[in-house]
Amino acid sequence: IIIIVLLKEKLVFSWIIQHLQQVRQQNHLNQQLESTNTAQLQQQQQQQQQSSMASQQQQQQQQ
Repeated sequence: IIIIVLLKEKLVFSWIIQHLQQVRQQNHLNQQLESTNTAQLQQQQQQQQQSSMASQQQQQQQQ
């Protein structure tokens, strides 16, 4: 009976460790995604600023 209990505990521990590794992996992926998204957002904002500045200059030239 003791052996069975120990085996069960070992299984539970290995399952927990596996689960934690998966969570860590997912966390890492999320962080990568977040940094990629941030970079893309910054790029979009810069492009928007540049295009709005360009259109403002055109309007000023027309006046």
